[in-house]
Amino acid sequence: MKKTIYNNVSNRAMNFLVETSDNKDPPESAYGTRRSVFEPSDREHNGHVSRNIRLALMMTEMVKPYIRFIDEPDLILKSNTNTLEDDRILLAHQFRWDVGGAFMVDETNLVWAKWPSKAYEGISCHCFTENYYKFGETHAIDTTKLELKIVNSIKNSPTRWINQPDYTIKKRFLGQFSASLPVGNDGINIGDGNEVVVFARAAVDEAWGKENLDNAHPQVPPQTHFVQGRINRSWYGKSDDGCHKVQGKRWFYSAPICISNGAKDTGGSKEQACSNFLSQFKVSQKKVLARCPADSGFNMHDSNTILGVEQSLFIGLTVFIGFISLALAFYCSYYRQYGCNGRRAKLGAYVKSTSNDGYFDQNSTEMSEDGHLGISSPNLIVDEGDIELQDIESEDEVEMIDI
Repeated sequence: MKKTIYNNVSNRAMNFLVETSDNKDPPESAYGTRRSVFEPSDREHNGHVSRNIRLALMMTEMVKPYIRFIDEPDLILKSNTNTLEDDRILLAHQFRWDVGGAFMVDETNLVWAKWPSKAYEGISCHCFTENYYKFGETHAIDTTKLELKIVNSIKNSPTRWINQPDYTIKKRFLGQFSASLPVGNDGINIGDGNEVVVFARAAVDEAWGKENLDNAHPQVPPQTHFVQGRINRSWYGKSDDGCHKVQGKRWFYSAPICISNGAKDTGGSKEQACSNFLSQFKVSQKKVLARCPADSGFNMHDSNTILGVEQSLFIGLTVFIGFISLALAFYCSYYRQYGCNGRRAKLGAYVKSTSNDGYFDQNSTEMSEDGHLGISSPNLIVDEGDIELQDIESEDEVEMIDI
């Protein structure tokens, strides 16, 4: 048997043991309610089930830190219009944001920079804003090329996971951080023709890397990607096949909000540069998917694919399958209803055709809606479509025969 060889990147998971209750058969009242899943401060209705559902949600959310502007889709929409009117709205906007995927925000800022298009091969910052949800962090802006200016600095703020009395999970983003851009001589000059890019950023959970190691064995700092990935910029690792990578960082950035600020795309050069960049991105994605097919079905950042299938093809297949299912449903419904009616109609026609011969009295036969034939004089026996007559002992006897 061949021994499995592990590299230095694997086997760095975190394990959790959840102790629910000493009583292995607690009363139903101790389980909690649906309402208390999203309201942890509701002590009266909280319980084992609702608390542990909330724990599972929290662990999922904590996988990676992220920053979201409040009304982020609306800000991106205004950014993409490239009009001076919307530029003025964005420059005067009170930016509010929240930090997720962390317990403690050690520091967070609103930052901005004049966009150096030459450093990005002539690409406008609008190219990154417009395609942010497609790129994700696969092609995030290289902020080392920017001369970032800090608007404000907020330190040591707990997130919504830290015992906040008015906190509810229903209110996903609290918007607890806010700042406005400096406009004027000491900041951004409106309409000066220089594109401006705006971010919110945050450093989180740095205390995890400062634990006392005196009682640790061996005496080494935290070794999980979960911890080092958010506090150590030099932390890096990848799987043997190169399909999975982890790069540590200190600062996590929001979506970039690009403001044209009067800048013009002379000759369409910026649009062409963005088009070339998108083409290169698609080529690189195809190479990744060819090398790592196991991940091809879950590229949620590519708006042109659904579960790894081209969007148009996926929609076409869905519509086709829907029509087939609908046709089958109608067929089954038609057969159940009219198939039986057809057999009843044939039998009724036979009864009528023989009534003049004295075998049946047309007035003494009745066909019920559920497929039964009632006959009040002779007894009718139906067997696979054959009809036989049999005398009955009582004239009052009525027999219902299911066909």
